[in-house]
Amino acid sequence: MNINEFSEKHPVGTMVRYYPVQKLKKFKEVEIISKPWELGHGDIVVSVSGIRGGVSIENIELAL
Repeated sequence: MNINEFSEKHPVGTMVRYYPVQKLKKFKEVEIISKPWELGHGDIVVSVSGIRGGVSIENIELAL
């Protein structure tokens, strides 16, 4: 998913599930608090409530 696609589906204020470790069932429900940005090596990250720094959009899914 690119930055524009992610922004359309997950705008600031959206509640999401953040999985600190991919493929594990443990998650935290958090709120997106920034627009996504691309790191120098190409990964796309976003800021979420309660977590310092950017988290990979690969570790996020919409909360149910």
